[in-house]
Amino acid sequence: MSGGVSYCQMTVPERDNGARLVREQLDRRVDVHIDREHAGPWSSARRAWAATPPDCAWRVLLQDDIELAPSFAVTIEYFLIRYARQIAQRPIMFYNGLRDEPAAGEHWIERRDGVQGPVIAMPGKSVPHMLEWCDRYIRPDTTVRSSDIRPSLWLESFGMTALCPSPSWVQHKGNEPSVNGTKSTKSQPRTSPSYTGRPLGQYDWRRGLARPGAVVGHPLGASSRVRFDLWRTWHDRPDHELARLGLDPRIPAEWQNRSPA
Repeated sequence: MSGGVSYCQMTVPERDNGARLVREQLDRRVDVHIDREHAGPWSSARRAWAATPPDCAWRVLLQDDIELAPSFAVTIEYFLIRYARQIAQRPIMFYNGLRDEPAAGEHWIERRDGVQGPVIAMPGKSVPHMLEWCDRYIRPDTTVRSSDIRPSLWLESFGMTALCPSPSWVQHKGNEPSVNGTKSTKSQPRTSPSYTGRPLGQYDWRRGLARPGAVVGHPLGASSRVRFDLWRTWHDRPDHELARLGLDPRIPAEWQNRSPA
């Protein structure tokens, strides 16, 4: 742990070489969690979150098929500690895989649709609360295998938002099939359109960091496919997690005859 920032990584045995390259690029101590049983991304992500040191200020979860921008570790440690007040306990997704852009001259977007994949930073004191909520309110048998949908639902349930940078601090290589088996390219790109590969120290990351006036993204941090998957069991499962969330369980008309695949 360096400067109150603790790093962890989720991976699978087949991606050992790629995971090692990410750790070498980071050049910091990393707590590695391998899904040897192929139980799905959330299993290793959950173990990584659960191993958060109790005294760390921020826990950063990295995936295994990414490229980090130059000076990533130095910049993230300075940023998370120096600007903690402006961040205001909002989780951060350092990968910007969407085409949303901040206001002119700014570098941050505030999102209402949760956190997205490759690198997520969570305030250390928020991690136990997030895990407790996910264990209580999300069905263990849900077919949603992603590592980020549960934290996204947790954020939404409490009306919390997340931050996302532009340009992206990380690039998703996107040249391997998704571990969770989804056809991600149908819903969103597998690479970041904003990634430049330039050293992060060349940008003034203070610009746009204060809570923006506009918040982007749709409620329920998931694609339409994932939302359909969560909604479709409502009539068969009266204890569905959406009921406990207090969210509207009705299936939108345009989805009623749509396959979740």
